[in-house]
Formats: sequence, structure tokens, C-alpha cells
Amino acid sequence: MNRVFLVAVLLAAYGSGAFAAPCPGTQLSFAQITAALQGKTINANSPAGENWNEIHCGTSGSTDNLQKVGLGVGHPVDPQEKVGTWTVNVGATGVDTVTYNYGPGAIYTWRVFSTDTTIDSTLNNICWQAGGEAIATQTAAATQVGCLP
Repeated sequence: MNRVFLVAVLLAAYGSGAFAAPCPGTQLSFAQITAALQGKTINANSPAGENWNEIHCGTSGSTDNLQKVGLGVGHPVDPQEKVGTWTVNVGATGVDTVTYNYGPGAIYTWRVFSTDTTIDSTLNNICWQAGGEAIATQTAAATQVGCLP
């Protein structure tokens, strides 16, 4: 009886996402993260189904504004607008990360991975990871979109 209960608990935890998988692929360096994100719109999805469609503004450097794409500039219901900042960090132990700052209490730092065979600025398969858990993945090419001033 105890084994049946334990198996039921483990299956329930697995189904709830308690044992989420880590990102596959190669962990990206500071330069690779910057090249993959800078000036590009990232359309990523979390394992729970949340969609992040954000523009990583900037043409030089590794930090700038983060804007949500919305339905376009000046749209009355869902306009493109600034939602925070993004910054690529050099890790003390060689683990480089990206930090998203959406304001007080909403600052997230994640490692970035890719399963692309060539790691360059045209990455298609990007995965963000916190701890050992994949937070979001993108499986389509990042696109260039203009940022609002």
C-alpha cells in the first residue's frame, strides 16, 4: 500500500511540472548571449504555456530596454511599450547569464542555452534556465524589430 501511495505522489508531482527538465544544448557565453538577443524580438514559451514576446533593444553593448511587442506602436489596447531592461552578465565562475529587470520584486537572472549546431547571432533554438529548470524556450528565428525611443 505504501508503494502505491509513493508512486501516486511521484506521478502527481511529475505531472505538475515539479520535475521540470533542464535546458538542452550548449550554454552560451557573454558574447553569444549578447549576439543572440541584442536588437531582436524573442518569442518564447514557458513549460506552463506562458508566452513572452519581447524586444531586446540595443545596437551596441549588452544592456538596454526591454519592450513588449504588443499589437504595435500606438495600439489603443495592447501597444508596444517598455516593460523593463535586460543585461548580460559575466559570471565569476564562467557561467554567464542574462538578467531581466521588470521593476522592484521582478528581477530574474537566467542561464542561456542553444541546441543550434552553429552558435552565432542567428540562433533559432534558445532556452533560458534557472537552477536546473528550463524557464522558456524559443524554437523559431529571432527577428529584428525597431524599438521605441
